[in-house]
Amino acid sequence: MESSYPNGKISASVNSISINPKHLTEWVEGSALSEAIARLNIESLEAKELNERIQPKEPIKTGGWWCRDVNWRTGSRMGNRYGQAKPDRPHQPEGQKPRKYLTASGMEPDAIFLAMPDKRPPAKVFYRSFNSSHFSHY
Repeated sequence: MESSYPNGKISASVNSISINPKHLTEWVEGSALSEAIARLNIESLEAKELNERIQPKEPIKTGGWWCRDVNWRTGSRMGNRYGQAKPDRPHQPEGQKPRKYLTASGMEPDAIFLAMPDKRPPAKVFYRSFNSSHFSHY
């Protein structure tokens, strides 16, 4: 994996998952997420692939990024329909407001847990953080 973001360059793919540089920049610069975490969690998809994962009533017309969820207890990746997408242009079904972020049809929007480079499940990270000495008693 080439991690050259501090030099102003963002490589476009790693581990055979394609990431559009625009999508990576959105996550790294726009959301202040480390490049390593962004690369583990997002992939750029064409409109056809987004439509297969989300299965909307009206087709999504553009590609975009997909962030797959991980099981918060084990850190294992969830199936292809668990996650959230952001098309390059908001999806606007006829007669409805534009939708910037999308979840798969039939899935309830929920918190998304990201895969981490150190492979610890999110539950262990939370437990360790919660039990740290950063909290004071009154």
